[in-house]
Amino acid sequence: MQIFGRLTVDSIEGSKAHCTCACGTKRIVSIYSLRSGNTRSCGCLARERTASMGRGNKTHGMKKTRTYKAWESMRRRCFNPRAVNFENYGGRGITVCAAWARFENFLADMGECPDGLTLERNDTNGNYEPSNCRWATPVEQTRNRRITATLEIEGRTRVLGEVCAERGVSAHLVHCRLRSGWPVNDRLFMPSLRAGRGA
Repeated sequence: MQIFGRLTVDSIEGSKAHCTCACGTKRIVSIYSLRSGNTRSCGCLARERTASMGRGNKTHGMKKTRTYKAWESMRRRCFNPRAVNFENYGGRGITVCAAWARFENFLADMGECPDGLTLERNDTNGNYEPSNCRWATPVEQTRNRRITATLEIEGRTRVLGEVCAERGVSAHLVHCRLRSGWPVNDRLFMPSLRAGRGA
């Protein structure tokens, strides 16, 4: 028997765990959310926290947090045709599960956004829903893009963004150099030549 916060795992199906909360509510939660600590209850923990802030059901008091901004951004890119990146989300048919129309439900499923992480879909062609979402690092997000630039280095295929992060150089700069015909060698990953010139 595995216990994560208030949730006890009853059974596991693929990447989903069927859980019973200490309050008695049954929930299906992504295993990643449980193991990462992002989901610790059925939502009762967030409701108790909101109530303890003296706001009852009026507001969650989290409008200025990273978590709220992630929720708001997710909804904007899926539902607002005027959003800058709508064509890559709502324009492709990507939507948000009905439960996540309310921020409180999103918070209950995902937990608060840890520093340095952003909302990520495991399947980039799937919808925003508990079983398909997690908080991810920028490197993890780079790996999971629909179109990720890769290159052959020392006999291995590597993600361009990861190599650039390791070498401390802008991925945009390296990408521009590759488009200009630069060969894949150590010189490709040198910092900007302009940055090193004296004034």
